[in-house]
Amino acid sequence: MKNHLQPVTARANAGIRKTSGCGCKSKCGCGSPNKKMKDLSGDGKITQKDVLIGRGAIPAPTKQTDKKVLKAAKKGAKARVKSEFKFTVADAKFGRAQGDLSKKEAREKIRDARKNYRGAKKEIKTYIDY
Repeated sequence: MKNHLQPVTARANAGIRKTSGCGCKSKCGCGSPNKKMKDLSGDGKITQKDVLIGRGAIPAPTKQTDKKVLKAAKKGAKARVKSEFKFTVADAKFGRAQGDLSKKEAREKIRDARKNYRGAKKEIKTYIDY
């Protein structure tokens, strides 16, 4: 049987020591099974890029910034839709107060605005998912 040996650094005791968990298929007698490589790049395949990311040669792709951008976009879209709804309702109430709109027209305008507001909220929720 072949032992995996590694030289010890100058600070530690001089000599050679056995390494733990070499990653082989237990042919050397160290007892560690062969572990599969993980997909670190996020492309769905295990490629040379994943190996280099694992070694630290290439920086790993950041997902946090993508989530923050999506969250901010979703928040902004919600605020825009809400302000449009509030503006339409206020406009209908003002038109009713001035006598430009009948009661039925004002209610219909508010109903349509509410319907558009709910539809836009559903669209935002399904389109931007994080």
